[in-house]
Amino acid sequence: MTHRNSPWSLLPALLLAAVLCLQPARARADTESSPIMGALLGAGSGLFTLVYTPLKLAYAGSGLAVGGLVYLWSAGDSYRAGRMTKVILGGDYVITPDHLKGDRKLRFTGRKRRPEPR
Repeated sequence: MTHRNSPWSLLPALLLAAVLCLQPARARADTESSPIMGALLGAGSGLFTLVYTPLKLAYAGSGLAVGGLVYLWSAGDSYRAGRMTKVILGGDYVITPDHLKGDRKLRFTGRKRRPEPR
């Protein structure tokens, strides 16, 4: 009996390798980046995006469902439901090399705004 490995079974090992390869990039963040480092950052951001984006989409989808329930329970108050939904749907859906270098903060949710006076 033969056992075929799924391509997904290699994902944890690839993610670990990307993290280990990218650690020196933070120490040299102020130096000029080489083409090899750019390729590593691009590959690492792609690998991390493969894991991060489905989680973010699941969170956003559940947030839409909760936003719909808030709309129904608040007797059609679209202001409250809309405010909550904007926060849940906001944020980054893709991890870029700038996130890995620490030049840009990864935002899982959108920004909360001050409530408008009614």
